[in-house]
Amino acid sequence: MNSWIVPTLLLVMISAGWHWRLDLRHQLLGERAPVPRAALFEESMGLQFRFGTIPDSQNQALERLKSLDTIRQKRLQDGGFQADVSDAVTRELTAWKKQWANDEERQTRQAGQNFTEVDMESHLRELMLDQAWIERQIAADTRITEAELSNTYQAHHAQFKIPPSYRVAHLFLSHYSSNQKDRSHEIRALHRRLIQGEPWEALVETYSEDARTQKHRGDLGWMTHKRTPTEFITAVQQLKPREISSPLRSSLGWHLISVTYHRPERLPTLQEVCPELATTLIQQKRQIAIEKLLDRHPGCAFENDGRH
Repeated sequence: MNSWIVPTLLLVMISAGWHWRLDLRHQLLGERAPVPRAALFEESMGLQFRFGTIPDSQNQALERLKSLDTIRQKRLQDGGFQADVSDAVTRELTAWKKQWANDEERQTRQAGQNFTEVDMESHLRELMLDQAWIERQIAADTRITEAELSNTYQAHHAQFKIPPSYRVAHLFLSHYSSNQKDRSHEIRALHRRLIQGEPWEALVETYSEDARTQKHRGDLGWMTHKRTPTEFITAVQQLKPREISSPLRSSLGWHLISVTYHRPERLPTLQEVCPELATTLIQQKRQIAIEKLLDRHPGCAFENDGRH
């Protein structure tokens, strides 16, 4: 599912054993049961598993549980709401069963937790109904127009710039071999042979120790300065197309680098960024719409990523 509700609850329920369950009687009567400590602990652990160590995780977990309870109560009070979630329940139940190696292991775990497959299916059905109810409530508020896309693109076009990119190949030797502790002389000898005109493809296929690229002319694909080691991208940026670098030593080993193509920095068109931009705008509208659904101030962040 693409919402925060189902994956978050499934994570908590599966990893922590489902010691806590919502009391339907309290919901139907409009009463609020206190949040059990076990539920609070499980939700807090789920948040930390999802986002890593975050400050004040118990308070965040409490707010999330209250939000989930608010959604459930609003749905139950909506007498005109109906939805067929059978297919979604079947898919989620199948995914849940795959958490175990076999049926025997799953049944043993369930017996120890006093929790049956029927219980799981029932809880999944309630979750799917919550999800369907939310989507119906916020559908009108999450639509985006071409004008919104265009205006956002114009206002923030600098953020969409694609940095310079390079199609890179390398000939690679590890730091050490079984009989050579220092391989600098080997990489220098290969460099001399390339400079003297021996074919790049032949030397890479014969000597490169990168098994993934050895049969593909050493091709590493397209690279930018992002997520590329500084010493490596610095050497790449100094090369002209088809030029061979001097031997470069990295944390992995020795490299001879060749840049086959270079694309300068450019600004993509609106059509190119439209899918990503539309997704971002929809998520922003979803956040605001869910806040309104929970009777909160629209400026508050509902989906918290753990950073304050």
